[in-house]
Amino acid sequence: MWLRGRQPIIMKGSVSLAGTQRQLSALKYLKIIVERNLDYGIANGTVSDACLSDVLNQCIRASINVINSSCPEDCGNVSIPYTFGIGKGCYVGNWYEIVCRSSNHDSYNLGFPMPYLKRLDLEVLEIDITSLGEISINYPIFSSCTNGKNNKKNLELEKSPFVFAVTYNTFVAIGCNNSASMWSIFPDDSISFGGCNSPCDRAPFTKGSHCNATNCCQATTPSNLQAFSTTIETKSSYNNGSSECNYAFLVDQNWFETNFTEPNLNVSVPVRLYWELDNTTFHSLPTMKNMTTREYKNSTYRCYQWMGSGNTTTYNCGCKSGYRGNSYLLGGCGDINECADPDFNITCTPDTRCENTEGFYRCVAVKNTKLFMIIGMSSFSLYIYIYINCMYMTFPFGFLQIL
Repeated sequence: MWLRGRQPIIMKGSVSLAGTQRQLSALKYLKIIVERNLDYGIANGTVSDACLSDVLNQCIRASINVINSSCPEDCGNVSIPYTFGIGKGCYVGNWYEIVCRSSNHDSYNLGFPMPYLKRLDLEVLEIDITSLGEISINYPIFSSCTNGKNNKKNLELEKSPFVFAVTYNTFVAIGCNNSASMWSIFPDDSISFGGCNSPCDRAPFTKGSHCNATNCCQATTPSNLQAFSTTIETKSSYNNGSSECNYAFLVDQNWFETNFTEPNLNVSVPVRLYWELDNTTFHSLPTMKNMTTREYKNSTYRCYQWMGSGNTTTYNCGCKSGYRGNSYLLGGCGDINECADPDFNITCTPDTRCENTEGFYRCVAVKNTKLFMIIGMSSFSLYIYIYINCMYMTFPFGFLQIL
């Protein structure tokens, strides 16, 4: 067992929890593991329940990400948190079902498992349940290698709980005198959603150029965008007979500005989507079933109601301030130890120390030294006695370097 200041304790073992109803027994079990020299006899000592509760909260938060232990937690290198899931009973609704399979098109990744939204048949790159519902997917670009006007209908998100994230995505056109635009499909195709014209008298697009001084342009995207058509229009009199293809596509702007190199036919690029839960799906969540007003008020998460077009109501949830985890599962939001988490960089005055509390922290007066060392000699070897935070451990002298 290695101790580094107030960092989480790293053990050669694990505790798997299916829910908060097992927290007390897990606490006892974890204490036994520690005190019976989990680390192969390297260290021994005692720990307090208060100290282990903090460790256990981190274990719970890490383990409660799927609705039951039979649900896979990831596919390839992508984490699959509930409300999404792989397999029957692991997702909240059909729109959130993930299938884990090899790529259909990418020969480089052939055989490597990748997650796909089953109903959309689009590859999932990342699922974020902490930011009120976001998901990154690979979305195909539209290309035209002929003169004149060409268009493509994008219907994948129609009637789904997903919309293109206006905050993150941009519409890009690349090519010689490429007039690219987005248009409505329903109820008709007469509404323009915007577009731009890429010139022909500039240098070809280069990575990191942000479309500056190149044959590239960008346009903002509308809110709540789902179904739309992409139009590319080019004329031979404007492109000087260029045989190059023109491109138009939605893309995650940050990714485009830092990673995009050059367009190619039949490729996909990352876009970000927002997702929400409809009324029926929301009330089927484990956190909502038979939930009383008082229980909801005292919970560690909160949910938000949104009014859409046609008086439709949707929802999403998040952990309350001071908590972190999966707000769609019972016990999914665990207390954050602000004192130990480097993201918070808590600084107390020299005569106080940081003490974690439920949902927050406080700076308390230092009453005694929290770190001291006693070196003693037995008839066989030298031992180091160290007290750090809420536990003490004894280490054979030979293992001092792991501290």
